[in-house]
Formats: sequence, C-alpha cells, structure tokens
Amino acid sequence: MSQSTPLITLQLPSKPTPVLQDILLRASRTVPKDRMRVKFRQTHSSVPPSLTIEGTPSPLPSISLPSVKQMLAMPDSLTTLKMAFLRAVKAIDGTEKRRPDGRFTLSSSRTQTEDWFQQRIGKKRRLIFDIETAGGLKRHPSKRELLCVGFFDGESTFIIPEDQLLEGRWESLYYMLAGHFLLGGHNGKFDTMTFSWYLLEEHNPLPLAMDSQLAHAALYPAAQRHALSAVVEKFYGWSDWSLSQAEYGNMRSVPLEKLYPYLAMDVQGTGVLTADLHSMLKLNEDRSFVYDNIMIPATNMLAWTEWYGVTIDRKYIEDKLKPEVQGEIDEALALVERMADEMLADARENPPKGTTQEDLTPEKMWPRSHGPGSVRGKPVWIHKFNPGSPPQVKKLYAAKGVNLKSTDEEALTRLMRRGVDKTFAPVLLDYRGATKLMGTYIQPNLDEPPLTMSDELFPGWRRFPNYKLFGVHTGRTAAEDPNIQNQPRPDRIRRMYIPSVAGRLLGQTDYSQAELRVMAAEGGDKWLIDIFADSTQDVFTQMLPMAFPKRKPRDDEERVDMRARLKGVIYGLSFGRQAPAIADSLEMPTFEAQAIIDNFLKAASGIAHYRAETMRKLHDGTGLRTRFGRYFQHDVITPRNKNNVERSALSFVPQGSVSDCLLLSAVDLVNHIRENDLGWRPMAFVHDSITIDAPADQIEEAMAFAGARMKYHAEKWFPEVVFATDGKFGTSWDKTH
Repeated sequence: MSQSTPLITLQLPSKPTPVLQDILLRASRTVPKDRMRVKFRQTHSSVPPSLTIEGTPSPLPSISLPSVKQMLAMPDSLTTLKMAFLRAVKAIDGTEKRRPDGRFTLSSSRTQTEDWFQQRIGKKRRLIFDIETAGGLKRHPSKRELLCVGFFDGESTFIIPEDQLLEGRWESLYYMLAGHFLLGGHNGKFDTMTFSWYLLEEHNPLPLAMDSQLAHAALYPAAQRHALSAVVEKFYGWSDWSLSQAEYGNMRSVPLEKLYPYLAMDVQGTGVLTADLHSMLKLNEDRSFVYDNIMIPATNMLAWTEWYGVTIDRKYIEDKLKPEVQGEIDEALALVERMADEMLADARENPPKGTTQEDLTPEKMWPRSHGPGSVRGKPVWIHKFNPGSPPQVKKLYAAKGVNLKSTDEEALTRLMRRGVDKTFAPVLLDYRGATKLMGTYIQPNLDEPPLTMSDELFPGWRRFPNYKLFGVHTGRTAAEDPNIQNQPRPDRIRRMYIPSVAGRLLGQTDYSQAELRVMAAEGGDKWLIDIFADSTQDVFTQMLPMAFPKRKPRDDEERVDMRARLKGVIYGLSFGRQAPAIADSLEMPTFEAQAIIDNFLKAASGIAHYRAETMRKLHDGTGLRTRFGRYFQHDVITPRNKNNVERSALSFVPQGSVSDCLLLSAVDLVNHIRENDLGWRPMAFVHDSITIDAPADQIEEAMAFAGARMKYHAEKWFPEVVFATDGKFGTSWDKTH
C-alpha cells in the first residue's frame, strides 16, 4: 500500500484501555483496508477524540467522536464509532450526501399554495413537512403561535408564511393533505397537532405516515439522541444549522430572511433522512414491523389523545396536600438538623484518626448562610447542616467513621439493614421523600402556563403529558410534563388527578401479572401456564405452597403477608433484580428472598430456562428480540456495566412486549372512540394499564372495551398463555387501583 493511500487517524487524549482498544478495533473494521489506512494517535489530554483524514487531494474536516468515558458507557457506542468511520470512508470516496441547500419558494397567497399541492396530487404522494412556532414548545397546541410551515416533496421546498395561516379556517387545504398525501416529519406529532388546529380550528390531527425520529428509534433503539440535528450529523456530518438558544427561546425575534432558510434546511434534511431510514427499514423486517405497525399508529393515537390532557384538583392540592407535605418537610428538616448536630457532638468526643475536635465543629463542617435578622446592619451568619447536600452527608458520616461512596437511597438503606445507622438515615430519607413529593409531583401541578392551562377550551386545571415512544432501554414508553407514568403510589398523590368535568369518572384497566405471563410463554413453563389458565383462582395464592414449602400460614393475615412477599420477589425477578436488591426493597433478609427465588425457579423451570437463554443470547452475540420485532441494543458489555446490562436484558422481553400490547390496545380504543364519536377520553397509559375519563353511565362499558382489546392483543402474540385484566373506577385516580 503506497504512502499516498488515504490515512484515517483516530486521535485519543489518553492511551486506550484493553476494553476500549477492542471497541475501537472492531469499529475500524468498517474501513476497507485495501484502499485506506487507519492508525491511532495519542494527543494532549485537553484535545477531544476525533478522526482526521490525510492523503486526499483537498483537506477534509475532522470528525468528532464521543468522549472516552462515553465510548465505554454508551449502549450504542460501537454503532456510533462505526458510523464515524463510515463517514470518513465516504468523505474520502466523495460519496457523502450533500448538505441541503436551503432554497425554497415562498407562497404569496392561499391560491398559490393550493395550486402547488394540486400539481402534486397523484405524482408526489409523499410530503415531508415541518413547522416553526414562536417558542412555548410546552404550550397546548391551540396556544402555540405558528410562524410558518414548510413542505418538501423530494425535489422542491415550499413555505407557507404566517399571514396565510392567520386568515382563518382552511378546510380545503386540510382535506387536500389528508386525502391525497402521505405526510411525514421529524417528531411529527408536535407538528400535526399544531398545524391541524390552525387549519380547522378544531381538534382532528392530520395522520402521519412517516416520522424520521421514530424510524431512527426503531433502527437504533439505544441511541442517546434522536433530535434532527444530532441524527443528520451522525449520518452525514452536516454542520448544525440550528439557531442560537436565545433565538429558540424567542423565534418571533428571528428575521424572516433567516427563519425561512432555516425551516427549508430542516424540512429538506428530514426528507433526505426519511428516505434513507426507510430504505434501511425495508432491509429489516423486524424493525420495519415495529415502525409501521406500532410506532406510527401509536404516534397518531397520541396526537389525538394528548390534546385533552389530565385534570388537576387544584383546590385539593392547595387546601390539603401541599400544607400537609410542607409540614412533613419542615418537621423532618428540623429533626435532621438537630440529629446532625448531635452526631457531630458525639463525633467530637472520639474524633476519627487524623481529625481534631476543632475540625468537627459546625463552623468547620458546614458552609455559612444568612441567618434571621441582622446586627447593626450586618448580616447574621449561621452554619447549618444541609440534608440536600451529598458532600455534607458524606462528611457527617465520615466524622462517625463511616465512609460512603454514595448517599443515595440504596446506600442509606443498606446502612439501616446492617444496623450501622438506624436513627439518622431513616429521618434523612423521610426528608428527601417529602421534598421530592413537593418538588417533583405537587408544586409543578400548581405552576402557571405554559406548563398548565385553564380556559374556555378546557374547563378545570389541566396539564398535558407528552408521551415518547422511545428512549427507554426495555422498550417501554416514557412521558413528561407531567411524567404521568411515574406518579408515586401513595393515594394522596394520585388523588390530585380527577375527571375532566362533573358527571364523569375515571376507570383504570390493568393487565394481571402480564410480564410473568409473557415469561411463562417465552419459557414454555407448563406449571405457570396451568396456573394462569384458571382465572377464578388468585395466581400468587396458588404459588404459596411452592414458595414456602415448609411453612403454612396460620391465619389470613399471615397468608396476605406471605403472598405480598412472594409477589414482590417475583416482580423483582421480572425487573432483572437479584436477591440482595429484592430483599432491600421488601425489607426482608437476603436469605429469605433467595430461598423464595430458588423455590420459585425450581418449580417454574421454564422461567429458569428463559432467564438462562436470555443471558446466553446477550453474551454470545445472538441478540435479544421480542415477538414484535424490537431488539435489545447494547453494543459493549464491560466488567463495569455487566450487571446493569444483564438486568436490563432480563426485563427487556417482558416489559417491551407488554408495553406494545398496551399500545396496540390504546390504538384500538382511540379508533373506536373516534369512529363512534364517543365521549370517552384516555387519561393515562402506564405500561400495563389504561385509565379512561368517561361519563359515569358509560365508564364500565369503556373499561370493558379496553380490557377486551388488551386481552385480545396479548393472547394474539402469546397464545400459549391465558391473559387477564381487572379494573376499578372512581371519582379520582387513587380510587382506580
């Protein structure tokens, strides 16, 4: 190979560890060795990792890489590095995709706009579109200010300006788009909810046939970033044409001569990316099925559902819940500060080696802060322990001779279990729990718009959760603003959520032991399959003799306790947890949790086989996939991440499968509501349950329909097992479980 052969140099700020060296060597095999060379070079520690290219007629830009730490931790590390090498190869060959040129036609009238679309009916069925709004991304779609809309047909770009959008209803354009074109975008759910409202001034979102963000998630489920700018940079190396953070915060201030080309670049980039991702999906039947049959129908279902939001009982929060929790915070804070001072005083009596009594005073241990009042105009300084500061918690325990690597709940619980600290740690955890309830779940439900909204369109005080169909390693969905899927179990928290108006109720339909049933089907476990077949019997009660072979419950109270322990252990197993973690969460000795696990897996030999097969496929490269076609992506397994990856792998098939059954059921439910013009409204989707807001005289019918669809989809995909659902309804969410 001659010296003029192009050279790709991988620059690292430090010498790679053996694990990292193996990752980089595997990634570099993307490069054809007969035409190009690859070498490694150690640079200064301040220089980030990159690929540089030499030996080409004209200079080529370097390609940025993840940090060394990210290379070892990212679940898609190897994939990301391979794509970087592939970009380098394409740059050398001159085959990289051209960056969008940003050219566009700006519409001058509604007539010109409709003519542009009329000319493409029957010829250009696929249309990519994107919108720009004047900030307020978390506002309800009816409250967003739409500045312009861009369309790309694969060749030309057309932009509709704001003045046309403000002329009033535009039904002719809506029905032209709905009836003649396959629409796509990047995070198109946001765009179709907003644009459709402007066209109709009513809620009926244009259906999406494509979404490059979802296509990317289907192909690369472990990717850390799915934003358009990140994906096109990863695929094509296109420089980011995004606006500044200040401009994003106030898009109204961006000059139109800058805004329109930016929109054109966005819609063109989305079009190129969509075409490439769809070509890749055609080569992979599994991932194509997930995208076409689950993700696209689900995003259209959510575009309709998210509009209605969840209703908050503001009066209950202000009059009862917030004062109650604030009182708990104040009480716990006073107690934890007093106990910290007492612990410090005790430590001064017997200082740890290398520490003096003077080192263990509040003045030396805690930073100063303003106290109440002042003296002669000067502030009064005090030194108080801050329970929200991990460094201060570590210092306090170190003063008592206990060195902690972490101060999280797991570490403090471990201290309590071992008898190291049974007094301070519980109070500290109580304080943290109360502050989290207030800061994460209670106060945000009282915040003013744009996070919440109440007006003539939506009676009551509402928030509008945004669901995401990607981003969770096990294939589950996620939600934000609020995270309705992660509301704590205490009834007083779920009590915040109520029906939208008087005369309606909330009803929740849950799968019963769905993840365990999926594992039984996957493992062909006859013992469990037979137990599930009898829907008249309680599943866990039937398992008690197996789990506790030498112990019979003396009374109903003990039977309930034993059942709860067994249920907790089995659910822990479905999350991939081991005996110590399960024992900690259930407050039982580790040996008892291990005994229940051993007895259960001995009886449920199919489950044991399923778990062993999962580990084999994870480590031998076979790969894990669900029956729906989702696959588990974790490119690199190291000694450091091995336990976490194995836990995620064990929960991947049951959690991802149940989530997909639920999504398919939710799609059926919303289609049924829309086709029959029913007054039912899905209020929440939480992994294995659907909560519906419906008129009181229809709530049982709505729940029965949801339950029937949930059972249908589960048994369609897992015919080996009988599935079951149950449900409750009431005047607030806490009464539905």
